[in-house]
Amino acid sequence: MRKFAAVVVLGLLTSSGGQAASPRQRPIVGAIRWDAWIGDTPGSGVGREVERSLGPKRWHTRLPFFAEERSDTEVRIRANRQEVMDQEIAYAHGAGLDYWAFVMYAPDDPLTKGGLDLYLHSSHRRDMKYALMVQPYTFAEADIARLVHAFAEDEYQKVAGGRPLVFLLGPRTVDDPQWPDAKARVANLRAEAARAGLKNPYIVHMWGWNDARRVIDWLGLDAMGAYSLNFEDRGAPYAALATKTEGKWEEWRATRRKVFPLVMSGWDRRPRVENPVSWEPPNPPDAIEYYYDAPTPPELAAHLRASLDWCARHSDAADAWGVVIYAWNEIDEGGWLVPSLWPGQGPSRLYAIGRVLREWSPPPDSGP
Repeated sequence: MRKFAAVVVLGLLTSSGGQAASPRQRPIVGAIRWDAWIGDTPGSGVGREVERSLGPKRWHTRLPFFAEERSDTEVRIRANRQEVMDQEIAYAHGAGLDYWAFVMYAPDDPLTKGGLDLYLHSSHRRDMKYALMVQPYTFAEADIARLVHAFAEDEYQKVAGGRPLVFLLGPRTVDDPQWPDAKARVANLRAEAARAGLKNPYIVHMWGWNDARRVIDWLGLDAMGAYSLNFEDRGAPYAALATKTEGKWEEWRATRRKVFPLVMSGWDRRPRVENPVSWEPPNPPDAIEYYYDAPTPPELAAHLRASLDWCARHSDAADAWGVVIYAWNEIDEGGWLVPSLWPGQGPSRLYAIGRVLREWSPPPDSGP
C-alpha cells in the first residue's frame, strides 16, 4: 500500500538552487482547482465517484501524493485535511505559481469545505493568492456578497492595476437558460464592488467556443478564455493538444477581444468513461477513443513558456498579464499539476514549470 506521509516541504525549487519568480517579472500564472477529493463526506457523493473512477490499477500512476493505493481496484483520495492543503500550498508556492482559481460552490457545500475553506484557514495562505470561478448556481445575490468580501482580501488575486480577477463559467450563449439573470448579476457585481470602494472586477468568460464574442459583448465582460479545451482527437499526442490550444489564443485574439490564455496540462477522461460519474451525460459508444497522451514535464513546460511569450508579444490583447492552467487537480479528467504519489513522477511537473517561471524573460520580438 502506498500512502502519503504529511511533511510540509517549503521552498520546493530553492532546494535545487532556484527561487520562485516574482510575478512582476512575468505574467501571473495560476491553476484551476476542482476540489472533489473529499471521499465519503456526508452530503456529497462526488468524492466516492471520483475515487471509483481512478480505482482500476491502470490509472494508479495518476494518484496524487495524498492518496492511498489500497488494492488493484481500490484507492482512497482524500484531500480534505488541513495538512494536505498546507502541503499543496508549499508545492505550488515553491514552483512559483501565483494563484489558484477555485471553482465556486455554496458555503456549506462539501467541495467548499474540502478546498477553499482549508486554504482560507491555512497559516500559509499568504504564500498563494486565489481567485474565484463562478458557476450559474453561485451567482445569486448572496454569492455576489461573498465575492465582494473576497475581493477585499490581500490574498485575492488582482490584475490590470488592482482589479479583482473573476472567472465566469458561462453563459454558453446569450440565451443560455442556466444563466437567466446573467446581465443583471454582472452589473450588480460591478456596482457592489464599487460601493465597497474596490476596483472594477476583471471578469474572464471561460467558455471560449461558439458564441463567446457575443456573450462577452452582451455582458460587458473583460476577456475571453476557457476552463479546458479538447479538439476531439483520438489517442493523439500531447503536442497536438498544446499546438491546437495555442492556436485558440490566436483565434480569440482575432475577435479583437482581450484574451486570458489557457494552458492545458492534459486531457484524458478515460477513467470517467470506464466508470461514469452521475453529473455527466451518458458517454457515446466511442468515448474511450478520445484522449491525449499525458505530457512529459518538458512538453508541459514548453507549452507554459509559449503562453508567457504570447502574452509578451500581444500585451495589447493580454492586458491582464496573466494565464491560467487546467488544472491543479482535475486528475480523473487528465489535467493535473499536483505532485504524484509515485516516486518516478513525484513533483516532476512542478519542477519543470518552476524552471520556466523563474527563468523566463520576454522574447526578443516582444517589443519594449
